[in-house]
Amino acid sequence: PECATVARVAQGQSTSMAHQGKHEESEGLDTKLADLSLDEKLFRIVYTSVLIDVGSLQDIIAQAQMNNPRQQIGGQLTVELENNKVRQILEGKYRDLIVLFEKIRRDPRHKEVCLESRQYIEQRSFRKWGVMTLV
Repeated sequence: PECATVARVAQGQSTSMAHQGKHEESEGLDTKLADLSLDEKLFRIVYTSVLIDVGSLQDIIAQAQMNNPRQQIGGQLTVELENNKVRQILEGKYRDLIVLFEKIRRDPRHKEVCLESRQYIEQRSFRKWGVMTLV
């Protein structure tokens, strides 16, 4: 059900999503950059996806290790090598995470991207970004 909602959002259709404990109409995660620059609050996004090719995992990790600290994005990437399934928790400023999630959603290395949750947070659970591999 949640993934179906995200699929509609990804296609640009308006749908109701839980956000900060309230339901709101969302035009998707493509938020205007002018709006993004105003929001400095801490935010958490949790999503799952399937990697097209597990060989791209090293490139994804290297890119995240380079970019995430610059933007003060923390979190955890968990990968199930058996089925190439990824679950990632990302924490950082709202505007940075929305932009990052859009990049992930459009990344051809991912398929079946499913937004499990998105919410404002009072404090971080992850100061840094890390990787956990499950075989």
